[in-house]
Amino acid sequence: MDRSRREKQLRKAQEKQDKKASSKKSKPKKERSYAATGTSAPATRSAAKRETSRAISFMFFSSIILLVVFVIFEVLLLAYSGGWGDTETHLANMADNTLAFVIGLGAMDAVTYFSQVGRKKRNEMRAIIRHNRLLEPTIDMFTARKNVLITRPGEIVDQYRMKSDIPMEALADMYSPSGIASDAGMSKIDMYDFHMNKLYESFKRMVEDVDFSFYPDAAEAAMQFINATTYGSSSMASLKSYQDESQKVKRGALLKAILAEAQNPTPENPKPELMSVYILMQTIRSQEEALNMYLDAVADIVDPDKH
Repeated sequence: MDRSRREKQLRKAQEKQDKKASSKKSKPKKERSYAATGTSAPATRSAAKRETSRAISFMFFSSIILLVVFVIFEVLLLAYSGGWGDTETHLANMADNTLAFVIGLGAMDAVTYFSQVGRKKRNEMRAIIRHNRLLEPTIDMFTARKNVLITRPGEIVDQYRMKSDIPMEALADMYSPSGIASDAGMSKIDMYDFHMNKLYESFKRMVEDVDFSFYPDAAEAAMQFINATTYGSSSMASLKSYQDESQKVKRGALLKAILAEAQNPTPENPKPELMSVYILMQTIRSQEEALNMYLDAVADIVDPDKH
């Protein structure tokens, strides 16, 4: 008897465990069925739906309150005067109230619109200022390396010069170590490329984050820098590849071709081996123009007291 009772208890415990296991498996099974059909599992109401529901409820109860107030005034009118009043007076009051409602609604819409526009503009300004704080040191670092790259050997480098001529003979020294102490012996072309990509990523994040509804010039400047960097990326990769030891002979031939071209430039019909050099020069010019345009566009935002 004890053995049969114990077997029954074990059987019941096993059945309970099977039920729990089946209930746990049911939820993943449903999720797999939703995934197979390409739909998502029904979730709880989102915040937008809750807000919409609250707005509809508020509008409904507001209408009920106004209707109740109207009924109360009509009842008071009936109790005070013993009638509903003159029809013409009612119609005149309805017309005046409708006109007042339209004027009030228009004024409210205008105030709401200008308030939203002002708030949106302030938010955009804050976003630009926030991104510009990250961009300022990146622009300075890029400008310094760009000026090191395009300055002739032996000349003093103005690290903060934003725009200048680009002598081709200066690019014959692009594989030499950068003169900036923090670059730790890296070549000029490598450091220019490194900080150019940093600035490229910063501008890209800015364009993705800010709408630029009120400051389109800043967006245009950022996109000009992004496009110039993108179009010049292939030539940059080609020039950097000459630093490999296996390309030592080709690198020497390229540098000789650059010096010869500097004596007799032919930008309209350049030699094939100098195409990357001319593209690099055009990239630098476009980047300089973009940075000048950007700094002018955000000057009043980041430093309004200066103007």
